[in-house]
Amino acid sequence: MRVSVAALKGVNGREESPSRADFLLSWQFLVALGVLLVNDFVVKRGYPGTVSGFASDAAGMVFFPIATVALAELVAWLMPRRPYSRTRWFIAATAFVSVGFVVVKMTTWGEAVYEALLTPVDAVLGTGIGMHGFGVVRDPLDLLALLLAPMSIWVGWQWRGRRTQPQAGEELDGLDVRATR
Repeated sequence: MRVSVAALKGVNGREESPSRADFLLSWQFLVALGVLLVNDFVVKRGYPGTVSGFASDAAGMVFFPIATVALAELVAWLMPRRPYSRTRWFIAATAFVSVGFVVVKMTTWGEAVYEALLTPVDAVLGTGIGMHGFGVVRDPLDLLALLLAPMSIWVGWQWRGRRTQPQAGEELDGLDVRATR
């Protein structure tokens, strides 16, 4: 069961805000997370190849934009106004991840930056997700994973895009909504 995207009516009849990063419980995110974990830590080690590489890319195109928005929403909690994410946050995160994916997959400098960022993380965590025999495989067919990018925007629309009424003092698409009597 998932929490409704629209503001919920509390016991006392007031509207309540959704929980921070609650969209991490969406089936799309959980499936992408599961595919990434099983594929990267089990399948790729035993059966590396085109299919396991594409599965990681496809799952990553759903996982990383949603995870980026979740992180941004948690950081936003520290701000004075404490805004919640909107669908446009998911659009921006999806665009950012998609461009990064293309740059890493299709350019030598993108691959170098990826390796430079991932190698220390791999050394500290000892996860084996770095350059130990896998690295970046340049295959133009991997760009088909971009077809799954809109799924993270859909999650944003489902979990944050259908709010029917803003709460008093909340900003909605650039308009400041104030409580009136």
